[in-house]
Amino acid sequence: MRSGRIIGLFVWLTFFGKVVGIAQVNVTDLADVTERNIKKEGRYINAALLSVSGKKQDAIKLLDTLRKESPGDAAIHFELAKLYRDTKDVMLAETHLTEAVRLAPNNIWVRIMEAEMEESQGKYRDAWQIVAKICLIAPKNPVYYQWKTDLHLQGNDLSGALQTLDEEGLQIGFREKSVLRKSEILESAGKIQEAIKVLESLNDRFPNDKKYLRIIINVLHAQGKVSETLPYLKRILSIDPNDVDAKLGIILIENKKLGKDDYLTTLTPLINNPDAPIDIKIKELLPFVNEQSLTGDTSLVKPIIRLCDQLIQIHPNEAKAHAIYADILKNSGNLEAAVRQYIKTLELS
Repeated sequence: MRSGRIIGLFVWLTFFGKVVGIAQVNVTDLADVTERNIKKEGRYINAALLSVSGKKQDAIKLLDTLRKESPGDAAIHFELAKLYRDTKDVMLAETHLTEAVRLAPNNIWVRIMEAEMEESQGKYRDAWQIVAKICLIAPKNPVYYQWKTDLHLQGNDLSGALQTLDEEGLQIGFREKSVLRKSEILESAGKIQEAIKVLESLNDRFPNDKKYLRIIINVLHAQGKVSETLPYLKRILSIDPNDVDAKLGIILIENKKLGKDDYLTTLTPLINNPDAPIDIKIKELLPFVNEQSLTGDTSLVKPIIRLCDQLIQIHPNEAKAHAIYADILKNSGNLEAAVRQYIKTLELS
């Protein structure tokens, strides 16, 4: 607790020093510092101590006295805005924050709080416009581009989210995480071919890495386009001729029409891919688990159990992985093993 208070005080004084320019006084400059400024700094420090000690109202009273003496002090307005936000007085928080923005428009901490306030009220358009200004202040920090992307998505502005990721690439350069996110956004919007094109660009950049080809295969699997995975499976084999999953996928696709058992076999690369979301995997498995439960089709039991066993190895801490495994074990009559999986599900829920 004490260390947290010290950190909080440090943040106060750091901001005060940067905006007002009096928090740090060199010994050689003491002669030039007026008595008034020294007293002001002392009271500011006292307000900071009151705030980090939880005495918010006392800190507000002291800072308000300072505000009346120095109405053009951005740091004081900023700290008052934070204190009023903490005490749930949104109106006064916004009043002082607006003044802080006016006095210190290029201070990143002021702008961050401004964007956070707008976001907390669901004003995503206003928030992303503010974060756009933050990106101009700190153009090389990817965190702000990702934040702006989130805000566009929350505001159902797909094109704005994609444009922001493009802007990040221009300012910062290539970042795998951002390119993958772009493909995920396109996929979630149903723009499958565009998502694949983005993933293809990653494969072009790293031609000897199978990872991006596997992601493309997963995207196509999730859309039920199993046959379209064939060229990507072949490209994986050109990189790694011993890739078992790719070999299996090619054999099943080329040699015969896929039955249920064969289709389940083709899910092996998806289930074994740790980067693929578990919800996509469950979505693929659940119809077969339900069908087996309703029809008692014993031919489905073995391949589903095999896939579920792989699923819990890849996602050992996901309750839903153990739950679906428990269901198929119960349906197959293996009650003892099913109970163990149900217990694990409850432990993780």
